[in-house]
Amino acid sequence: SLALRAAMVHVIGDIVQSVGVCVAAALIWAFSDRWLDASGVSYWYRVDPVCTYLFSLLVLYSSYGTMSEAVHLLMAGVPSDINISEVRSRLKAIPCVVGAHDVHVWALSASKRNMWAHLTVSAGGGPGPGVR
Repeated sequence: SLALRAAMVHVIGDIVQSVGVCVAAALIWAFSDRWLDASGVSYWYRVDPVCTYLFSLLVLYSSYGTMSEAVHLLMAGVPSDINISEVRSRLKAIPCVVGAHDVHVWALSASKRNMWAHLTVSAGGGPGPGVR
């Protein structure tokens, strides 16, 4: 599910970020007396904001797919595995159906799909098997 995948990406991002903070802290602690600038402050103190910037880019990159899928789902977009032309032709293959137009398919969730279509049936052709 989308929420489960988002939570997993969040947890993995938190783990990577925690490791990065520990590495930055270890570098600052180990080398704080070396590589000093003109005011006597170690350049190693700049490792922490650089790590923060890099991890923010990582979070943006890793959350883009989840965000785009959530927006697609909320905007009732056609699921990526559905071919509307094939749906239309399969609807026309139903006995007594001579036309199918205004075909809409959208996802209610990651596993539930909805469809609506206007079907034109032949004169005298009532609903047969397969038409509910």
